[in-house]
Amino acid sequence: MGQYLRSYNLEAKLPTTESIPDFHAIFQSICSAFGLSCYAVFSLGDVSHTANFSERLVLHDLPASLIRDYDQRHTFSSSALLKTARASTLSSLWHNQHPSSDDFPATLGFSLGICVPVYTKNGLRYAALLVGHGSSMEASRHMELCYRVTCAFDAFAARFLTAKSKAKLTPKEREVLRWISQGKTAKEIAIIVSVSEHTINSHTATLLRKLDAVNRAQMVAKAMRQQLIS
Repeated sequence: MGQYLRSYNLEAKLPTTESIPDFHAIFQSICSAFGLSCYAVFSLGDVSHTANFSERLVLHDLPASLIRDYDQRHTFSSSALLKTARASTLSSLWHNQHPSSDDFPATLGFSLGICVPVYTKNGLRYAALLVGHGSSMEASRHMELCYRVTCAFDAFAARFLTAKSKAKLTPKEREVLRWISQGKTAKEIAIIVSVSEHTINSHTATLLRKLDAVNRAQMVAKAMRQQLIS
């Protein structure tokens, strides 16, 4: 019986890449190789109340001013880009969008974008968006770009997005987190679980610290990406 050999090779740097700056450099090198400007890796998870693009980002080199301006003027959860990425496992190419439209990449000031849906080994859904200026991209280059992005994301996910990186929460913290994800206030949660509001605020502060979040919305978004809540 013949043997099948895997003919694809990862980028040489990927097996030894460990830090966030290293992965930034890898994604930036992919952008440079294909004449693109910036990239963003974001969650496709069903966080219905998380409308902001910034709260879904896990790795990117987009200017902070672009992200802030987009979130002030648009609702990412209803964007065509997010809907398209979540509706299919195929990559999509976006180009020549009118700057006044409510879709990427035009709203960020770019004329070309390639969105590649990607997955962690435990099934969490993400997408990598690479943007720049141009009218289109040849099919062969598009396929090569998708392969390189998938390789880079696979290495990144193995180090930063898999179960081993989950925050360790107590049963009570998980319960509080679930109620927060449903939009309950500290006062409402205190009544539901029969403790003081001060205790709920204490749990919330601990959750913010454990999930390295700056507010409740980001905390819930990170918890859902780590499958701490459904």
